[in-house]
Amino acid sequence: MPRPGWLSTAKSPSNVAARARISAGADFNALARELSEDPTAGQNSGKLDWFVATEMDPAFAAAAFALVNDGDVSEPVQSRFGWHLIRLDGKRPAGQRTFDEVRDTIIDEIKQKYVTAQREAAVAGLRGPDVRVNQPAIGALYAPPSAESAAAARRAFEERQKSTAPVPAAPK
Repeated sequence: MPRPGWLSTAKSPSNVAARARISAGADFNALARELSEDPTAGQNSGKLDWFVATEMDPAFAAAAFALVNDGDVSEPVQSRFGWHLIRLDGKRPAGQRTFDEVRDTIIDEIKQKYVTAQREAAVAGLRGPDVRVNQPAIGALYAPPSAESAAAARRAFEERQKSTAPVPAAPK
């Protein structure tokens, strides 16, 4: 399971130049903040969390898993999200986490599923065949404006527009 840093740009030539700068000693994380077109790279300096191959785009995962030593930087890699440079920051064996490590995540997922199911059930109940529109009640809530009140509103609007019109600057 690798933990890479990554830098994402629109074109392979940009990555070639960035890789040359990294090879010459430039700071990978600083370049990720500077050059990456991924908005999150500005906040996380291009650092990714640990992942398994199935969690990433296949081309990205293949390039990341091909890196051998910490600090190795890939050639430019094109994924469905764009072009990337990947630096290996570490590897660890994939393993199963303990219940205590995943307990809060499991609880959060169950809560979210419950809330979603309740919301969907409530909305489905509102959309069911028993829903009828009470047109007299809706009509009672809305009274169209009379011609007189509409004309008065129009005049008030026009007066307000005149009073807020920009004043031309005095000649110098």
